[in-house]
Amino acid sequence: MSEPQLSMCYMFLFDLFESIPEEQKSHISQSLQGNTLEKGTTIYSPHEELNKIYLLKQGEVILYHSHEGKTETFDTLAPGALFGNFQLDPKKPSHFAEATRDTMLCAFTTEDFSDILSKRPDLTMKFVEKMANRISDYERRFKNSLYTAKFRIYDELKRLRDKKNNSFFGKLFESSVPIRLTHEEIAKITGLNRVTVTRSLKELKEEGLVTVDPVSGVIEIHEQSS
Repeated sequence: MSEPQLSMCYMFLFDLFESIPEEQKSHISQSLQGNTLEKGTTIYSPHEELNKIYLLKQGEVILYHSHEGKTETFDTLAPGALFGNFQLDPKKPSHFAEATRDTMLCAFTTEDFSDILSKRPDLTMKFVEKMANRISDYERRFKNSLYTAKFRIYDELKRLRDKKNNSFFGKLFESSVPIRLTHEEIAKITGLNRVTVTRSLKELKEEGLVTVDPVSGVIEIHEQSS
């Protein structure tokens, strides 16, 4: 199977594109660029112009800012997520995108993606809904920055759990998608230092709010009792 065909097979599994008639799928697939990336690959950076929109098919991608050697992750993307440059003109992104697992992507040019949406108002509404959900997610993270380190870590883990469970694979298998994060990765997504993360996780485990499997590293989040 060619890379464009492989891209098409994965692309039409996702909810944004599921309503596209069969006769349109072949045409749209001609504009797709499939790509497989190894863990640690930088997808784009603020140092070069970008005119693509990516659909994450498999794996995981983080979006982060970097300044003077310090990085802070502001989003962790699961399969089904769209990211990249959503403006028609090529622009330098304000952030970095990096694959944190072996990853498969499907890429459109911004012009091709805009053309698809212009011909399918139903897709436009789904796209707007996805962007609205992402804005709400960012607002939640920003609000959490006002609270204690322990609360920030606990709520961020809950947010990631819910996000993964509502992702394509979470809905497909109707099961909880495991969360595996190192202390360093938690520090990056919360903006805290590793010492604070280690101390706060210890407190959360002692309170029964979080358990970590010592072998697999899977983190389980438990609800607070009312």
